Amino acid sequence: MSLRQIAQSLGVSITTVSRALAGYSDVSAATRERVVAEAHRIKYVPNEVARRLQRGRADGIGFIVPGGARGFDDRYFLNMVEGAWWRLSGTEVDLLVLSSDQGPTEALTYRRIVEGGRVDGLLVPRIRENDSRIDYLCEVGFPFIAFGAEPSHPKAYAYVDIDTEAATAEAMRHLAELGHRSVALLSSDEPMVFARSREAAFLKAAAGLGISTTILCGKLAEASGFAMMSELLARPDRPTAAISITDRIGIGAVRAVREHGLTVGPDMSVITFGDNPVVAFMHPPMTAISIPVQAMTAHAVDYLLARRDRADAPLTRIWKTELIVRESTAAPRGRSLASDLPLAV
Repeated sequence: MSLRQIAQSLGVSITTVSRALAGYSDVSAATRERVVAEAHRIKYVPNEVARRLQRGRADGIGFIVPGGARGFDDRYFLNMVEGAWWRLSGTEVDLLVLSSDQGPTEALTYRRIVEGGRVDGLLVPRIRENDSRIDYLCEVGFPFIAFGAEPSHPKAYAYVDIDTEAATAEAMRHLAELGHRSVALLSSDEPMVFARSREAAFLKAAAGLGISTTILCGKLAEASGFAMMSELLARPDRPTAAISITDRIGIGAVRAVREHGLTVGPDMSVITFGDNPVVAFMHPPMTAISIPVQAMTAHAVDYLLARRDRADAPLTRIWKTELIVRESTAAPRGRSLASDLPLAV
């Protein structure tokens, strides 16, 4: 059923029908009511592609999950999808979710989405060092918001992030108060800005507390967390606690402690960044630095929606985290709670 049929039935122009259905104020209320009633009667469904072309909008927000199909194994990205979906629910804006391996395929995917006009803006997760995604989007002037920021990038761009220094300092104070004097960070050897940021914050907090440190790097996966923790446990002078930069690493680390016949907490305390819902139901439940990923994503979507109407200055929003203390952290075996450590960081 077409606009022409409605126009012929009511004896008005196609332009009048189109503007009435679009809600323009130059069409009288009486005419609009007649047009809408006739459209309902003949079960008219508007051509969304044509409407979007007319408005110059795609009515879509894009999210390209890195890592190909395996990227959906990471709860962090699913939390982003949930946050974006929650914000867009009830609107006429769609969420377009794709996945792509890093490298040439990813670059082509970004170009295809941008140059094809399929979305109005992009959510760009886990910023990398020398990130080609950011370089391309800045070059073409396409609206996007990043999760994390590369400090050395020559152009300012919109991003959301957490207060990594404050989050790490709170976690380290918690361990210090329990009596830990040696702590490891289970990090990543991948060129991720958030990994370098958490490493720097870890070293700064440890220095302020007089805690000795170890940093191990692997992949952002459970198996890597297992391997890094196994390496720590094999050391005669092993640390008494570890912080993992992601839930997936932390889950693998806890499994390693248990498989080595040790008790998580007294023998090796573990804290994780992220607070994936599953960590609260592990054995034991994990102490976590809870990152409000869904709220951050909803806020990022708001920014992209606003950018459709105006080109505001890039948004920068730093979010607070919360340390959720559970059973995976405890005083080291044979050591009482500390009261003599400097707790100001």
